[in-house]
Amino acid sequence: MNNQQRNLASLTSEYKDNSKAAKGYTLLRGMMNDPNPAHLGKVAHLLRYHAPIGVYDEELKQRFAVDQLIEYYNLCFVGALAGFLPATLDADTTREIKSILGHHDVKPYYSQYYPYYLASVTLHYATHGPAKDWEIARNSTGLFYNFLMLNRSIKHDKDIEVFLNLLDHVAYTAPDGKRIADIAMLMNALKSKEQMGALLADHTRPALAKALYGFFKFGEFLSNFKTLLDKSESYPALQSAMWLYHGYYLDRLGAEVKTAFLDGFKHIADNLAANYTELFPEPEDEDDQEEEQLSADEQKENVLAIMSRMRDNILYVLQPRYKEPLERYCNGG
Repeated sequence: MNNQQRNLASLTSEYKDNSKAAKGYTLLRGMMNDPNPAHLGKVAHLLRYHAPIGVYDEELKQRFAVDQLIEYYNLCFVGALAGFLPATLDADTTREIKSILGHHDVKPYYSQYYPYYLASVTLHYATHGPAKDWEIARNSTGLFYNFLMLNRSIKHDKDIEVFLNLLDHVAYTAPDGKRIADIAMLMNALKSKEQMGALLADHTRPALAKALYGFFKFGEFLSNFKTLLDKSESYPALQSAMWLYHGYYLDRLGAEVKTAFLDGFKHIADNLAANYTELFPEPEDEDDQEEEQLSADEQKENVLAIMSRMRDNILYVLQPRYKEPLERYCNGG
């Protein structure tokens, strides 16, 4: 077993076998192989659009598991472009990707209902192989490690999870059934200085407050993501794949909340100065503990600088140009 094969085994263990993706695979494979005629269409029903028949509770959890499975396949593709995995994946992995992503009831889920373009690219790659003109980052697997580490930084953050769920049409309700958070409510909060301030000051952290914090945390992630994209400029296909890995949310961020996002930054300094240490904690070491606390004006100045840089970086990352290399690949260009 060579290094790239060991890397695939490690990647599969972490992102498929020991994650919710394993449940997604078992679930889909069981439905696809069910010989009972009465069960035909179970995959299509599970992966339906959320209107007019809503998706709740166990079905929602099952779909999240399928999402993680799709992300695993996409991660294999990114890893191949980075030289972390073989440029052409092994027969078993390729066959599995084609059987799941190529299934007639799975394709509409990621290509039509909830467009996640990288899944289509990954299927194309599994079917047709790598492009002849791709320059694989053979000596730069560090880019892929940086990519994985950056992804881990947001993977288990509950605030970011709530924010991304809202982008994905998920709504949160109270025990009495009253809706307490959805994407429209978040956009209203971003547009209102007063509402934003009230949510940031609410120490009970209701779902909408978590989404607001998640929005700004995701913005910080995108600032760091821009640095990684800049470092991968010499490998356009890899750069495109890394962008498209998060492309579902980047597309929605640009389409759904871009205007509200810009409004939000108009109100940010006053509202976040009081929450500076919670949103942007400094490392807890002795030197930091000995430093004097920043004044309110200094905190506000720091927040303003951070938010200004974050705003510019996010607008830069949201550029659709990152899609182009892999769009040309899929279109035969």
